[in-house]
Amino acid sequence: MTAALLVERNGIIYAKTPIDVKDHHDIKFITDIKQGESVRIGYGNPAKIIKNARDIQDRVQAFNPEGIFSYSCTCRRFLLQNEVESLKDFIDRADKALYEAKHKGRNYVVLK
Repeated sequence: MTAALLVERNGIIYAKTPIDVKDHHDIKFITDIKQGESVRIGYGNPAKIIKNARDIQDRVQAFNPEGIFSYSCTCRRFLLQNEVESLKDFIDRADKALYEAKHKGRNYVVLK
């Protein structure tokens, strides 16, 4: 189980992903959390998230849409942890999957 802190600003919820714990138990985040902001704990089970993504993939392939919009989330790196060696490795894997799917034609999904 992994967790991020959730902060709401102007009606938008942002996930603040912890990336390190310092010697004095300070937590380092990818982005800021402003003093006085209320936070909530968000958590996810990486195996369940991957299973849900594959289930959605199956439904999307069966639906046969004319287009798919893809959005990226920095928390994905935190949730996958050991699955991805580094952020650069993660981006390289995503790029390779994108081009592999693109070359294989319409309605093709690649999970790496």
